[in-house]
Amino acid sequence: MKALLALAVFAVLAASAFASTLTVNVSGLSDTALVGTKIDILKNSVVILNGTANKFGVANFDVTDGYYIVRTTRGFYPVKVQVAKVEGNSIAKLRMDLDSNTATMYGKVSYGKWNLDGYRVYATQKGVAIKEARVYPEGVYVLTFLDEGTYDLVFSKGEWEPINISVTLAARETRLLDIELSKKSEGGIVALDVPRFADLYGTIAAKLTRGGKPMNMTEMSVLTPDGIAKINTDANGEARINAAKAGNYTFTYANITASSFVEAPIGQVPGKKPVEPKKTPVALPTPEPPAPQQKTADTTLFVIVGIAMVGIGVLLAGAVAFIMLRKQKSREGKHAQMHSRGMAHGHTREEYCQMHGHAAHPMHPEHGKEHAGAHGGHEKYMHPSERDSHPHEKFMPPHELYGPGEKEKHGKAHRKK
Repeated sequence: MKALLALAVFAVLAASAFASTLTVNVSGLSDTALVGTKIDILKNSVVILNGTANKFGVANFDVTDGYYIVRTTRGFYPVKVQVAKVEGNSIAKLRMDLDSNTATMYGKVSYGKWNLDGYRVYATQKGVAIKEARVYPEGVYVLTFLDEGTYDLVFSKGEWEPINISVTLAARETRLLDIELSKKSEGGIVALDVPRFADLYGTIAAKLTRGGKPMNMTEMSVLTPDGIAKINTDANGEARINAAKAGNYTFTYANITASSFVEAPIGQVPGKKPVEPKKTPVALPTPEPPAPQQKTADTTLFVIVGIAMVGIGVLLAGAVAFIMLRKQKSREGKHAQMHSRGMAHGHTREEYCQMHGHAAHPMHPEHGKEHAGAHGGHEKYMHPSERDSHPHEKFMPPHELYGPGEKEKHGKAHRKK
C-alpha cells in the first residue's frame, strides 16, 4: 500500500515537473519519415533527453517550457541542429539532406546573468559577415550552412570585447561551441559611491562608474554583518542590498572599497530586529448617525397637531359649560317666575311646591327680606276691606323700608287703583 502511495506521489511530481511535450518530426527532403533516426535534446549545451524516431518519424519528449537545441543523427546524413521553443505542447520539424556538404556551429553565448536575447553572432571572413545567427533567450544560437573554411566570430554589440575566436570547419562538420563574452575596457577613473549612513531595514545603493559613465552588469562584493554577498550593477551602474542588520556594509570592486554604516536604535542589540510590542486594539465609540430631517419634521408636526387638538378640546369644554350654565340660569328664572305667579294667586310657598311636585325648601332670610321689600308698603295704602284679602300681606314689611320718594310713588299707584 505504501509503495502504491509513493508511486502515486512520484507520478504527480513528475506530471508537475514535465508539464509540456515536445514532439520531434524527422523527415527527408521528400517528406519521407526517417524511421530509426537518433534524436538528442540539449539544454545549456548538455544532452538531457534522447530517443529514436518511430515508423512515422516521430518521437515525443516531456519537458518544461523554454528553449532547447534538437540534434538529429542518421547514418551517412550530415548532423542536423535546430533551436526549438517549447511552450505547452510544441512540435519541432527537422528535414535532413543527404547531399548537403555545409557545416554547422551551435552552442550558448553568455555573460554572467545578462539577458542576451536579440543579440546576433556573425561568422566573418576578412571582416565580411558570411553568416549570422540570432541569440535566443538562455543564450542559445545555431549558425548553419557554413561552407568549408576558416571563420572569425564577432558579437553584434560594440560595447563587447572582440571574441577573438577563429574556427576552421570541414565540409558536413557540426561544431558545438560555447562563447563567454567580456566587456570592453574603457578609459577613465573607476569610482565607487555609497552613502555614509543608511537606515536600518532600508536599502543601500552603491553606484559604480568609469570616467563618469555607469558600469552596468558589473559584479562587486559586499561584506555585511551576516557575511559576504555578491551583487551586480544594473543598466544605471547601481547595485542594491537590504540593510537587514545594524553595522558596517563594505562594498568592494577590484581594489576599490567604500563603506556604509547602519546604526541600531537605542536599546536594540546590533544585528537583531526589534520585537514590536503587541498593540491592544482600542474600541472606538460608534458615532450615532444624525437623526433624519424627515423624522424631526414629523415630530414637530405631531406636537403642533396635539396642541391644536388640546386647544379645541378646551374651547369645546368651555362652550359646553357656558351653554349648561345658561340653561341652568334659564330654568332657575322660569322657576322663580312661576313661583311668583303662584304666590300672586294666593298660594303659599309650600302649596305652590306641592302643586308642582317640588320639595318646599326653607327660604333664606335675605331672600325673605328682598321679597318683603318688593311687596311691602301695600298695607298702608289698601282699603281695610282689601287688606285682609291681599295675597302678599304676610310678606309685606312696614312702610319704613321705602325711601321718601319710593313711599310717595307707591302710594300714588295704589290711590289711582
